[in-house]
Amino acid sequence: MKLSIALAVITLSFHLAGAQGLVIQSRPTSNVPLGQLYDKADAIVVGTIEGVVAPGRTFSLNLRVDRAVKGTIQPAQQVFVELEIDGVRQMEVGTVTALWFLTGSPQRWSALPIVNAGNHELQDFYLRLPEKTSVERFGPPETLAPNDRLAAELAAAVEVSSDPRLIARMASFEETMPPSPVLTGILRSYVASPSQDLRAIGISGLLLSDDGASRRDGVLALAADRGMRWSGSAGANALANNLCTSRASDTESVIALGSTILKDSPDGVARCAAYALRSVHTREALPYLVALLDHPDFNIRYDAGMGLASFANNLPVHNPKANASMDWLTPLPGKAPYSTAETREHFPLIPAFKEQEDKYLNFWKVWWTTNGPAIMSGK
Repeated sequence: MKLSIALAVITLSFHLAGAQGLVIQSRPTSNVPLGQLYDKADAIVVGTIEGVVAPGRTFSLNLRVDRAVKGTIQPAQQVFVELEIDGVRQMEVGTVTALWFLTGSPQRWSALPIVNAGNHELQDFYLRLPEKTSVERFGPPETLAPNDRLAAELAAAVEVSSDPRLIARMASFEETMPPSPVLTGILRSYVASPSQDLRAIGISGLLLSDDGASRRDGVLALAADRGMRWSGSAGANALANNLCTSRASDTESVIALGSTILKDSPDGVARCAAYALRSVHTREALPYLVALLDHPDFNIRYDAGMGLASFANNLPVHNPKANASMDWLTPLPGKAPYSTAETREHFPLIPAFKEQEDKYLNFWKVWWTTNGPAIMSGK
């Protein structure tokens, strides 16, 4: 092949265990967290591939690097991609512009899969982007840090595409990535967008922020958004999931979660709002949790009991990042005036709650009748 530009040849290795060609099949997969991909990658590029898969074990693709996000690979380089798969059939790959996460060196590059799967397929190694996006409006790329460049690439993509994979990545950017000043500005601008998906992405990002004021603003924006349609929207699906991880514990946020979102939202969103209230279990959350003890949804009743038990037994805020260590089940040091042998006995683990739900619900109703007035008065 003759090229009119200098050719930088890089062998890009993929390991597709047990692949039987490039036929897309329904497989159980989950996204590799964006922050994990970012940390592992020695280079992140936006590049375009095109070519044909020939019969046999090996096929070759050309990756034209359009933009560099992280690392030393430069735009306008032509990258040679070599891929080995067992049982490949001849197939036209076509032209695909995508985001690639690479490890290695100029002598040998490997692509990181962006999803967890038993058997990887070609599309598992890139995040497809629209062919034409405008990233320059977020600032000259050379002036942006790599994490800001990645935020700009995803933002430019979701503004012109309704691809659920892109929307999910953008909506969860704040969860695992280093803080990005560019992203914060993007999220706040999206909250007022006429596009439901962009509003959902903006609110999701604020809910996942490490900044308490941003989390509060996300909850309040969601409570004020009366036009959100909760079915058939990739953005709304991501938002509902991210609401479950919100830990906005200020009084305004708790009131918004308890009085507005729980009242006016469909079941899946209401469950996430209840879970968020259970997780923060501040004093302001308690009246809403008590009211939920009689909710028709089992999961919401359970979260109501767990939230009351967590407050009474002086447990810390349940941060999802602490799940592995189970630190959220260790009481905080200091006084625990409402913790007793009975409150510890009625800490509702799911198996016991399912078997004796009435026992737990009645206990916490009586507990609130006895202690609620003193708790809410601050005595």
